[in-house]
Amino acid sequence: MKVILYGFGNPDNRGCEAIVKSVSSMIKAKYENSYIIALSNDYGRVPMLKIDTIDEYGKGIYPHENTIQTFIARVIRKIFKSAVPFYTILNIKNFRNAQDAVLCISVGGDNYCYNTKNDWLYAMDKKFHEKNKTLIHWGSSFEKSLLDDRMVKDLNQFDLIIVRESLSRQYLLEKNITAPITLIPDPAFILKPEKLDEVCLSKDTVGINISPLIMRYTTSEDLVYKNVINMINYIIEKCGLKVALIPHVCDRRTGIGDYTVLSDIMKGVRQKDDCTLIDYTYSAEQYKYIISKCRMFIGARTHSTIAAYSTFVPTLVIGYSVKAKGIAKDIFGTYENYVIPVQSLQSEEDLTNGFIWLYKNEDKIREHLHSFMPGYIERAYQAIDKIDEIVGSR
Repeated sequence: MKVILYGFGNPDNRGCEAIVKSVSSMIKAKYENSYIIALSNDYGRVPMLKIDTIDEYGKGIYPHENTIQTFIARVIRKIFKSAVPFYTILNIKNFRNAQDAVLCISVGGDNYCYNTKNDWLYAMDKKFHEKNKTLIHWGSSFEKSLLDDRMVKDLNQFDLIIVRESLSRQYLLEKNITAPITLIPDPAFILKPEKLDEVCLSKDTVGINISPLIMRYTTSEDLVYKNVINMINYIIEKCGLKVALIPHVCDRRTGIGDYTVLSDIMKGVRQKDDCTLIDYTYSAEQYKYIISKCRMFIGARTHSTIAAYSTFVPTLVIGYSVKAKGIAKDIFGTYENYVIPVQSLQSEEDLTNGFIWLYKNEDKIREHLHSFMPGYIERAYQAIDKIDEIVGSR
């Protein structure tokens, strides 16, 4: 059985890596004879990962900045209000390759979270639907303000939409989406940590992940930097704890991404002997292992916080979209105190105050995670059973 995975990007994003590995492993476990083709938006731009459960890679067409294709698409969209026919032509090879596919699964969980033009994605969804493929959305979140008529029309083509958190499910229901919707945790929750002997953290280490992405959602990058640096200095100097700066999205060859931002933050740390900057070369499983060894975790990247939640590490999220709030709400019953939206930062001590709350409540939070998370993680496996029901009914 041929399966197409599409809608995902750079393997240097350990969240993408975790999703693709987790989704493909569940498919292989359910369908032993499956042949999985992964259409990466960055195929040909960066090296693809060798993943045992991916049989073949292909090039997903994506509007990368500063390319002729993207320029043409923008011109076409400006004139005709849509670039879907253009992206359909560019994807002809992928559509031919999918001719005998049974399942086409969109696994880009963030594609509907941000204010981006999704004509490239609508083109693939529409064509796969026209070819009568079983069309699945797996592990998605949806920003309420972006659910316009075009997006609703696109989503109604799907045979199943698997949302990863309840806020997105609520928004879809409010829009009267006719496609079946089910709520199941992000597939990355099932990813197993891989032991890494070369990284040895003190049991009193607080892990911190900061992303350049959050800078897009604030009116003051300087305020964000000062918040993070003040929080780190407080953790080290007032609490007597260690800090590990942990990248989660960065080029495996150069470190550009989270590692760059964390390197800048490191310059503002006063007691540098108590702060470790983790290397940028590790896999999603290895980063999950590193995070699992932290006493507490503060993270901006969603899948860095998923790594922490699923290994019972008390976590504070520096959020910037619906997914952070939704996942925290489903785990704790509320996102208040568990998520600090970067847009809400007003003083230079806001993150420090957020950490103080986490520090005071860490034992209670850890106890809740140990009690709640095993069942929550187990529910992530329900996704493949739901998909199998649909495959069997067609």
